[in-house]
Amino acid sequence: MSNTEPLTEAEKEACICLSTLFLDSEMTSAKIATMAQSLHRLRLPVQQLDNMLRHELFPILYPNLINPAGVWDGFDETDLIARVNDRRAHPQNLLQTLGNNVAWVMLRSSVMSSWARVRETLGQLDRDTSPKRPCSLALDRSSTR
Repeated sequence: MSNTEPLTEAEKEACICLSTLFLDSEMTSAKIATMAQSLHRLRLPVQQLDNMLRHELFPILYPNLINPAGVWDGFDETDLIARVNDRRAHPQNLLQTLGNNVAWVMLRSSVMSSWARVRETLGQLDRDTSPKRPCSLALDRSSTR
């Protein structure tokens, strides 16, 4: 799925949030919960977040996963947003796509194990905040008179 539009404000926030999956630091339960809450507030579909993670952020940030002295405290947000917008504006050639796919096969578990936990928490937040429907078995008072 390709998107050539610049990032929306919600997408920018999502990119910054999702980029923490690529940091050289432990993803604690507290970090997972905070990430899920932040993403939940943005109201972006999980499928869109999946796509952003895989096709927009991974190709930019995966080198940090293999760097012995990788970034551990956060990526430069302005640079990150500029790089994602540039990636959207300039589609990759076949060689770049192939290289990113090979990297994905080799490194996806480094990101996906934490992302799966975030997704699970997002699902729980969605269930907890979904509108409650009234019980369909409630008596209609007008029919009992």
